Amino acid sequence: MSISPTTIGRPLPAPRGRALPDRPTRAAPEPNATLLQHIDFTESLADFHLQLDAPLAAFLPGQYVSVGVIDGADVVQRPYSVVSLDSSQRRIEFFVRRIPGGSLSSRFWDLPAGARVRVGPARGMFTTQPTDRRRLFVATGTGLAPFLAMLEASFASGDKVPTTLIHGASYADELAYADRLAGWVAGGLALDYRPTVSRSEDPRNGNWSGLIGRADAQLERALAEEALAPGETSVYLCGNPAMVDGCRRRLIDAGFSAAEIRAELFHAPGH
Repeated sequence: MSISPTTIGRPLPAPRGRALPDRPTRAAPEPNATLLQHIDFTESLADFHLQLDAPLAAFLPGQYVSVGVIDGADVVQRPYSVVSLDSSQRRIEFFVRRIPGGSLSSRFWDLPAGARVRVGPARGMFTTQPTDRRRLFVATGTGLAPFLAMLEASFASGDKVPTTLIHGASYADELAYADRLAGWVAGGLALDYRPTVSRSEDPRNGNWSGLIGRADAQLERALAEEALAPGETSVYLCGNPAMVDGCRRRLIDAGFSAAEIRAELFHAPGH
């Protein structure tokens, strides 16, 4: 282990006859994308559109990228799953929740159109596999994001694999992208979309007449259906860790193998 001259108690003298080298200055990271707009769903949820300077290479639906705001010589960055990437691989979309005091989301939210940001390469293994098996997607909150990319790819390719999507939110106005999903279904996508709200008694959900209860409660109902059976269904979970862990345990109890379940955790603190 190397020890710097100021590590132990008091500064050590520099070796006689030569000065200590200056500590190298770290270059500020270069921005490589422009914020085009953000469209608010609620006061804390929005759809962000960015234009990349160069195409995002080797992206697979379901993957994420690091998005960063330049702060002096540093970049404050967090991973975000990609909602959509257009055919040029340059216009990219994200579903972002603003976290009070969040180190990135608060900065990101306040940026004006035209602001320059940093976007990293595509990463992650949370992607669909070629199969004829049914798919069951379970998401909470912004955990919907990677499923939107997967479903857009399925729609574009004419994929006919039946898919059930459960999306849980506290409030009906947080069930974003419903119109987009409905458009894909109208265009032939084999999707059974099941949005659900967990706070059905809250006045904010006064006009909601759809499913109620948490996402894991809707999973329980789905597992009672003959079509969504172990050995015939691939399950994908994305959202808060408590939901993912609870759903995984319930699926194992229902006879699903670990290989049939793929998961991505979304951690809100610090974003």
